[in-house]
Amino acid sequence: MDLVSSYNRYFKVLRAETPELVQEALRIRFEVYCREFKFEDVNRHRDGMEKDAYDAFSDHCLLFHKPSSTFVGCVRLVQANPADPQAPFPFEDHCGHALRREIVDPATMRRESTGEISRLAIRQEFRRRRGESVHPDGFGAVVNPVYRPDRRQVAQMVLGMSAAAAAVGLSNGLDSVFAMMEPRLARHLSLAGIKFTQVGDVIDYRGPRAAFHITRQGLYARLKPEVHALLDMITSDLTATTGETAIRTTAAA
Repeated sequence: MDLVSSYNRYFKVLRAETPELVQEALRIRFEVYCREFKFEDVNRHRDGMEKDAYDAFSDHCLLFHKPSSTFVGCVRLVQANPADPQAPFPFEDHCGHALRREIVDPATMRRESTGEISRLAIRQEFRRRRGESVHPDGFGAVVNPVYRPDRRQVAQMVLGMSAAAAAVGLSNGLDSVFAMMEPRLARHLSLAGIKFTQVGDVIDYRGPRAAFHITRQGLYARLKPEVHALLDMITSDLTATTGETAIRTTAAA
């Protein structure tokens, strides 16, 4: 079974276009970032939803698992604050001091055409293989040189959410996006042809992390055919129907 068929059998990515769907994403973040990994203080999120100031100008996506009719993952695309476009993105707040500005300098970029992929998380019960449960994104530390996304649902989930964030950015007219992530995740994504450029030194922030960057042109330059097809399918899904409609259609199937 090819990647698109396998993915479509188990998953659907939804754009969180209602307050209720956004809250689903925030609840997943609370489970993963607060309760499980203790990245955020549980006491600061007593309503069971992990949120911050960036959510007000972010697009949120959810990963829906068809067999269980359950939301299992989330990701967001942070965009420039419309009230203050020069305000820093999350990666600038956390690792701005470690940026390699000779490679790319966010200060010289048109902020309205830039975004940041962040808060990618998968629920613990869907990260069951050895090594996967110790990372919020579900990928283990070992990078398999033979990339076979059809054999790993975690790979499908991460690729699906990454593709969803990319699709949202493309539809919003962004020229490029940043991401603050562990180098091992960047290596995993590069095997699918999603080649981020490291633009910052590795720092200790909830583990080893660095700033990465990818342009619209760079996204398409190295995509493997099956991942390109997945991106096309997810883009079509996100633009053809609303999240609520997608859930009702999936549940009825």
